[in-house]
Amino acid sequence: MLLALCVWMVGMITVDCQQQCISCPTGKYKSSNANTPCTSCPRNRYRNATGGVTESDCFFCPLNSMSNESTPDIIGCKCLPGFYMTNAYTCETCPFGKFKSDLSNNACTDCPGPTTSEFRGSISPSNCSCAPGFGWSGSACGACAIGTYKNAIGNIGCSGCGPNSTSPSGSTMITNCSCVAGYTGMNGGVCSACTVGKYKIASGDQACANCPSDSSSVSASVAMTACKCNAGYSGPDGGTCTACSMGKYKNVTLSQCMNCPANTYSNKTATVSISDCAPCRTFSSSLEGSASEHSCFCNLGYFTDVSNRTCTACVPGKFMQFGSAACSDCGAGKFAAGTGSTSLSACLTCEVGKFSRTNQSQCDPCPDGTSSNAGSGLVTDCNCNIGFYPLVPATNGGTCAACLAGTFKASRGTAVCTPFQSGTYGNLLGATDQKNASACTGNSNSPAGSTLVTQCSCNLGYTGAITTTASICSGCVAGKFKNTTGAGVCVDCPKDTYSSETAKTNSSCLSCGDYAISSPGSASSAACSCSAGYGIGS
Repeated sequence: MLLALCVWMVGMITVDCQQQCISCPTGKYKSSNANTPCTSCPRNRYRNATGGVTESDCFFCPLNSMSNESTPDIIGCKCLPGFYMTNAYTCETCPFGKFKSDLSNNACTDCPGPTTSEFRGSISPSNCSCAPGFGWSGSACGACAIGTYKNAIGNIGCSGCGPNSTSPSGSTMITNCSCVAGYTGMNGGVCSACTVGKYKIASGDQACANCPSDSSSVSASVAMTACKCNAGYSGPDGGTCTACSMGKYKNVTLSQCMNCPANTYSNKTATVSISDCAPCRTFSSSLEGSASEHSCFCNLGYFTDVSNRTCTACVPGKFMQFGSAACSDCGAGKFAAGTGSTSLSACLTCEVGKFSRTNQSQCDPCPDGTSSNAGSGLVTDCNCNIGFYPLVPATNGGTCAACLAGTFKASRGTAVCTPFQSGTYGNLLGATDQKNASACTGNSNSPAGSTLVTQCSCNLGYTGAITTTASICSGCVAGKFKNTTGAGVCVDCPKDTYSSETAKTNSSCLSCGDYAISSPGSASSAACSCSAGYGIGS
């Protein structure tokens, strides 16, 4: 049997001599004419076409990639860790903030959270560190706090801004640190306090602003309202300041112009101290906020001279109700004992029993035995007291004597004394009322003006001697009568008469009748008996 000779051509293979030679597949090549199999392209090469005849027909994988033997396409070339494949089939380094840990053509992965990589081509999340603006807390990355910053990648803490400066949260560089309100300077540099008279309202590198005119502020002021008006000026904080007007002052501790105190004045503007308020002259005073020496008026009780330079006290008996007028006289019936009296109320009313003419420092007493009403202004206002009569009849203002015993006077004035009523007596000098007299004992009487009890005598029908206040008058018994006053005895009714009446005051005793008789002093009709030769009955 004749065997056919089968020879593999370069770049081709066959299964047997019965089959047709075919091209080496992708990923392989064959460089000799022989019945040998195609050779695999070596590692890190690829062949994306059939019929390769030399190893050089196997293309090199892109830089930074690798492949296995017999790789049929460039896609079979896998980018190394830290590299990713582009649309142009090149392997490029993973950029900052990304990593790739496997051999593949996958995209790079973002670093987790607020982290980034310190270099390109990171191959692991462990290559990711806290990004700028984020600091390591020992367990995680957190945004840098207000007033701190971090300008590098790494698991380190944030740095603090300089004194009197601050930064936003998450700041990444020192220039994010700006001077706080009240301080000025370049961002990231030294911050200096706004000087006295300046202010700065916000953080930043802007210059401090000047306070408005005539105002100032303390160092490091943070608002325009920190500008307060200077001494001697007044106005709203941060607003227009106006000089204190005359009569006012303002020191550095006050918020507004204050009135000069009472009894002082100031004729200057923009004064800065209460000591700039000059005192009024002696014995003068002024209202608060007075702007001139002429605003100082003499005190009450004082009057000014024509030059308006001095103030002199009103003399006794006068008063000053308003400081610029002449002193006024106290009126009749009033007096002022001291100097410098300040009002009409200082003129005191003369008390009862005294009088005063106009402009007097004291009241004069009324003459003996006289008195006056309060506020009397003339001696003739002094009237005889009750119980006294004028020695010069019908005249007021003279000496008055006490009413004599047995008389009284119940009213003031020029009237004469009145005798005590009959039936009374009294020896009191200066008696003022009938009640000052004593009544005679019962059944006795006395003449008007009686002074002693012995002037009392028994009435008609009564008998007895009045020698003491205990003496009594006894009534005449029946059959007797007494028709005179005094100490005389009672008289018998005449014979042939009778009377049953006691204390009888007259001699009209009753007759016993015709042919009847009785003894003198008979007390009843039973004492009458028929005369001789006459009997009772028929």
